[in-house]
Amino acid sequence: MSTVRINCLSRAIRLCVFALVFLVSCQADNDNINPLLGTWILKATTAQNCKDTSQNVTFTFGCDNSTCNKYTFNADGSLKLEQFTTTKITTTAGTYTISNTTIVIHLAEAQNPTTRTFTFDLSEPNNLYLKEVFPYGSGKCSPTTVLRK
Repeated sequence: MSTVRINCLSRAIRLCVFALVFLVSCQADNDNINPLLGTWILKATTAQNCKDTSQNVTFTFGCDNSTCNKYTFNADGSLKLEQFTTTKITTTAGTYTISNTTIVIHLAEAQNPTTRTFTFDLSEPNNLYLKEVFPYGSGKCSPTTVLRK
């Protein structure tokens, strides 16, 4: 009779271990989800905290989604910027990297390749705020780009 109890206990332990391994291995890995993925539409830009307060401005873009400037962030770290004018569309390729709430964007513009650093904020649903980071004491304004999904 004690052999039967040991066998049942042994089976129960094996079943528990199997269930634990199964549950742990099947948990979703949400740590690496990139919140910027997809296409974002330019809705506004602002410049605030300028030394010369006359430079503090806000521009709001009232275009429809087919004619607005677009930023597309891809999972492989590539970036596409589409800029619309009345006569043409200019597409600029680039790359980006994310660390916490900082994004570094490298644009491969023909005349002037640029690297820009931003902090980003996604606290409002479907809105992405990119605030450009400048060295302390540079005297530059604090521009913010507002994008919407």
